[in-house]
Amino acid sequence: MTSPSLESEQPSYAERPHLTNCRFIRWDRVARADTARNALGALLREFDAWEPPRRRARKAKDQARLEAALEAIVLELFWCAQEDPETFLAYPRGTSEFGPGRTPERITASAARTVAEFLQAAELATGTPGSYMRKTVGELSTGRGYRSRLRATGKLMGLLDAHGVTCDAIDTAPLETTIRLRGRAPDRNSAKPLLGFTETPEVAVMRARVDAANALRLQARLELDLTGPAAVPTPPQVRDTEGRGEEEYVDASDLSAVQLYRVFNNGSWEQGGRFYGGWWQRRPKAERARILIDGEVTVELDYKAFQPRICYDLERVPLPTTTDPHLIPGYDLPYREAAKRAFGQLLNSDAETAPRRPKEFLRLFKRVKDYRAFLEALEDSYGAVRGWLRQGRGLEMQYIDSQIADEVMHRLTVQGIPVLPIHDSFIVPLSAEVDLGVAMITAYRDVLTERTGTPALPVIDGWSRPHVVTRVQERLPSLD
Repeated sequence: MTSPSLESEQPSYAERPHLTNCRFIRWDRVARADTARNALGALLREFDAWEPPRRRARKAKDQARLEAALEAIVLELFWCAQEDPETFLAYPRGTSEFGPGRTPERITASAARTVAEFLQAAELATGTPGSYMRKTVGELSTGRGYRSRLRATGKLMGLLDAHGVTCDAIDTAPLETTIRLRGRAPDRNSAKPLLGFTETPEVAVMRARVDAANALRLQARLELDLTGPAAVPTPPQVRDTEGRGEEEYVDASDLSAVQLYRVFNNGSWEQGGRFYGGWWQRRPKAERARILIDGEVTVELDYKAFQPRICYDLERVPLPTTTDPHLIPGYDLPYREAAKRAFGQLLNSDAETAPRRPKEFLRLFKRVKDYRAFLEALEDSYGAVRGWLRQGRGLEMQYIDSQIADEVMHRLTVQGIPVLPIHDSFIVPLSAEVDLGVAMITAYRDVLTERTGTPALPVIDGWSRPHVVTRVQERLPSLD
């Protein structure tokens, strides 16, 4: 998050034309077939002819990095042009934006810059350079920059076409860092640094689960059915330079972004732990309803009032299944969404930080004091779990809900069912709806029972048909 004085100076998306028809580059493209490998070999020979004579041969590891950058950038340019020949790829040039958790180990800033310069000099790509302007506000040093951009030219596409390159000749390399541990951000305007850690048996199990689920999604065919008058495709998205604490980012228009990674925070294995990296996680729910998996329509089931119910169950005062904790006494149904947002604010804030009035609810709370009164009513309504509010326990809660999500995905993965998580909801093929329901109920029950010794059951929403609930209940393991 940025400070108020800086936030007000950020231009809107519409005021940044350099972000139009542009998405962020993917670094995990690799050649699958000889057609692609042969085309890359021809480009490497052209690069050798372009590069000024060297006094000594490039070291083997530097040559490997150059070839890896050429492979990733060229194949990504080709892939992007197949999706939309007008779309640019934004790419970083600063050394700090390369490395674990940002790019594969084989990709370095120096090699990427060299390849980009070659492609433009050889008229194989066109683009615009980035820029950066530093600003100091009080004692805070920050800045605003524009990423550099590249787009394939007809010359590059013709060369690849002549070698018979197609999208089927391109593969996705497995993620190298599917478990990530971040430290505390040095200031409010900075990203949380990635930390090194020892691969314990517990971490190895977590990594194996993420890798197995990723492998299953890579084998599946994920599509978005955009037929019909109400369908509006999400445009390519890209951020400006990093540094605003938004580390876990993915372009919602890039349907090949299917590999997830798990992120822990503040140097602790018991804070955070949620899963990021999937394009569907940035799509609105109406669009997610159009997702197809291997050509089959899907269903999305979600835990209703997920975190509030977890709080009540942890305090051993479970809510009746008919109770909606987001309905606050004195406030009618239009305030329910505001209550969901406010609960999250109170869960993440501490005693000294007053939650801000969300911009999207200004019509409901025209004055700041109106929102403060709403927060007080909400806290009164949540009296039994008040110890979770204004205590900075949001990441602690995320760890618990991520344990549940991890268990849901693991249960489905061992059954060979690809699953798309969105923190508190999950998307699967419609034919696997019963399997998902069973997994969600048993995962919730097992994780909470282990913590409290008392069986706890969730409320699940989104069933495609009423009779599915009966089928799920018939398959549930005994509570004994």
